[in-house]
Amino acid sequence: MHEHQASQFLGLLPEGVEFWRGQLVVIDVPSDGGAAHGGGYLPSYAARSDYGCNRFAEACKPLKKHPTEYLRQLYFDSMVFTPEGLRHLVAECGVSQIMIGTDYPYPWSTTTVDHVLTTPGLSDADKRAILSGNAARLLKIPV
Repeated sequence: MHEHQASQFLGLLPEGVEFWRGQLVVIDVPSDGGAAHGGGYLPSYAARSDYGCNRFAEACKPLKKHPTEYLRQLYFDSMVFTPEGLRHLVAECGVSQIMIGTDYPYPWSTTTVDHVLTTPGLSDADKRAILSGNAARLLKIPV
């Protein structure tokens, strides 16, 4: 997600758009209009949005919670290319919100599974969640 796309998404929140009632699930899907590759700008700068809401509370009045709390309700792919990038994405968004990303049909990477398996700091449970568990839970696929 580019900075302007992140701004557009965050712009939905102050407008009072209520899509957090379990009726709409926002998934970071690799597409030209999506928030592909770990959400791009959004997870790294979400704290800036929180700070802005604290500093200029009137501008965020329609929000019921901080932007980072909404961020933890989105789903992201794991295509962030470095172990540090994946560690940061987990820290900002929560492991339960991340699913394996491949960038298919583009031959961008052949090591997406290895990337998850070799990222330091991820437990075996975290790795299972990213590689299959989160998608199965979201799509209600019994495993």
